[in-house]
Amino acid sequence: MTIYLLIIIVLVLLASIDLTVGVANDAVNFLNSAVGGKVARYNWIVFIAGIGVILGSVFSGGMMEVARKGIFNPQYFSFSDIIYIFVAVMIADILLLDLFNTFGLPTSTTVSIVFDLLGAAVGMAFMKINYYHNATEALETYINSANALKIIFSILLSIVVAFTFGLVIQWMARIIFSFNFTNIMRYLGGVWGGLITTGILYFLFLKGLKHASFISDAMKDTILNNQDFYLIVTFLALTVLLQILIWITHFNVLRFTVLLGTFALAMAFASNDLVNFIGVPIAGINSYSIFLAHPGADAHSFLMTDLAGKVPVNPLFLLTAGIIMIVTLFVSKKTKTVIKTSIDLARQDTGHERFGSSALSRGIVRFGDNVNKALIVAVPRSVNMFIRSRFDKADKKMEAEAPAFDLIRATVNLFVASILISIATTHKLPLSTTYVTFMVAMGSSLADRAWGGDSAVYRISGVLTIVGGWFLTAFSAFIFAFVLIAIIVLGSFPAIFVLFGLTIFVMIRTKILHKKLQDKATEREKNISYSSGNEFLNDIIDIINKSFVNIKEILVYIGKGLTKNDLGEVKKGLKIFKEIIKQSEYRLKESVDSINKINTEEVLSTYLEFTLSFKQMSQSLNQIVSPVYKHISNNHRQMAYGQIDDLKTIFADYSHFLDVVGFDFRVDASTNYEEITKLKNDLLEKIKSIKKAYIKFMKKNNIETSTNSNVLYFDIIYETKILVWSTYDLYETFIEMKEALPEE
Repeated sequence: MTIYLLIIIVLVLLASIDLTVGVANDAVNFLNSAVGGKVARYNWIVFIAGIGVILGSVFSGGMMEVARKGIFNPQYFSFSDIIYIFVAVMIADILLLDLFNTFGLPTSTTVSIVFDLLGAAVGMAFMKINYYHNATEALETYINSANALKIIFSILLSIVVAFTFGLVIQWMARIIFSFNFTNIMRYLGGVWGGLITTGILYFLFLKGLKHASFISDAMKDTILNNQDFYLIVTFLALTVLLQILIWITHFNVLRFTVLLGTFALAMAFASNDLVNFIGVPIAGINSYSIFLAHPGADAHSFLMTDLAGKVPVNPLFLLTAGIIMIVTLFVSKKTKTVIKTSIDLARQDTGHERFGSSALSRGIVRFGDNVNKALIVAVPRSVNMFIRSRFDKADKKMEAEAPAFDLIRATVNLFVASILISIATTHKLPLSTTYVTFMVAMGSSLADRAWGGDSAVYRISGVLTIVGGWFLTAFSAFIFAFVLIAIIVLGSFPAIFVLFGLTIFVMIRTKILHKKLQDKATEREKNISYSSGNEFLNDIIDIINKSFVNIKEILVYIGKGLTKNDLGEVKKGLKIFKEIIKQSEYRLKESVDSINKINTEEVLSTYLEFTLSFKQMSQSLNQIVSPVYKHISNNHRQMAYGQIDDLKTIFADYSHFLDVVGFDFRVDASTNYEEITKLKNDLLEKIKSIKKAYIKFMKKNNIETSTNSNVLYFDIIYETKILVWSTYDLYETFIEMKEALPEE
């Protein structure tokens, strides 16, 4: 018994860990709209959500049966089988969710736990079938396949429906209120607030309180049978009350509805999704209690028939879980990472896009453009002009720290998600709250024209990546749990404790990785704002000088790689280029908006030329690094030593050129203008003479060299010449830009 008690303790510890990684992922469901709309400070938003989480946790007992008998039939598994299944499920769930959280990808904890349970149960069933030499049809005895298929279908349906409704409702809301909604909200705010609040309360009671033990069955039946009457009365009462508050106290009805929606979604999340995190350990505790109630029973043969019945849940477990979730909301950095991903894909403004483009996203954008053009032709011009005016943001006052989207969209996100989940709950359709809330947010952002020409392909690519990740979650959870149950069955108790230690180790490593990723993101997405010309110049000088240092490092690695024919050295240079040079290019590009505050066209014009010169430097550097990497990785013949010596000489002279230019940047640009100009001309002439000398040497000595090596040699010489020119252009445009800045 002692060993099984230790395993139960391990399950409880795993539950605590799973709560932290699970909440870090699912927090996006109820925090996204309030955080994105900047309806309040983050800690206040979390505090309001935390109250909902605590209440929802206490009322979640009715959902715990999903872990016990929702996916498999416990009466056909022994006590040891059940314990093994639960351990495999918890380890698989923790590692999978932690991986998604580390990279900031919102996924479904519901899908994760369901397919973990399915994978582990199927794995154990296969082993039992093989052990007893039963037919494969016996798998149906162990697994509730009808429920699994129902869940998969509801997931697919919820993705499409949520996106469509989010798009349509947001488009209608924007047509009514436009982006300049302050005046119209004084007259329609009560109606809008009454409608939204009624919908959210409907969701709160039908979804969040459905499994509350303090409401009798008779009371539940009364509410459900008269829900239409209650909804109408609630709507009328709230409309009148809110409209009076707006007229008398200038009450911000949108802020109220967003915070109420946040509370409701947090409460429903805890009451329904808490089973995803602690349902399995509680089922394990129940299993252990049932087994202890039968003294003398054999753990390997005692069937868990009683687990299929009604098993009470200790409210203290639920309350403790709620407290752990609240603490996680406040302290977990991964929570903010996941929220940020969702907000970035839905934000109204353009800027750094986390995801790249893909052929599929580009095809979808082109298709959408064609559909839009066809609609414009089909719809009368007057209607087109009216619609365009409702989406015009020209008169909207821009804030210094503007939210990702306004409170109209934040309210729509919460309202539509609430209604859809309520409808699904009423019809007893299992679906993922993550899928619904995320896809509603994406649909509303598309309707709000947040996905413009500069961002559409990247936003769609991001959505496709996350949706693909959802399906990957199901597949990965099933396979991972299937493999783990095999390891545990074969390795028995030692395997369980080794896997537990491995889980802790992996989580520590992902925490370190997450910090590194966050540090890079913080530097890359640094808020660029200049209050003076000198501040702007100092920042640009810092960027350029760091870039010069990195360029010299890259050229050193390239020289070493060519000399030793060592791919590892070239990889180091390629890594610096991708991580550092591209980052500098991004920062220079993002500075354009901040320069507008300096308000001189000449400064803006010269700065644009400055960034183009740096971009040309990046492109030329890439045309040196990438071909060298390709040449060595393809095992082409190594360059002749004469070629390598020529290139290393050119690289050394160019590095010296960067030192002189960089020094002039740091002190006072133009002090060494004549010296730098002469240095540039001498370097270009030297590059030209080196190329001619090598060609003459080849002809005179009739040297046979590799065609690939020759092509690479002359390509590098050409790109280095472009590097020199673009560096000099960068220097000249910087002087012009500095002179154009107004004196302070």
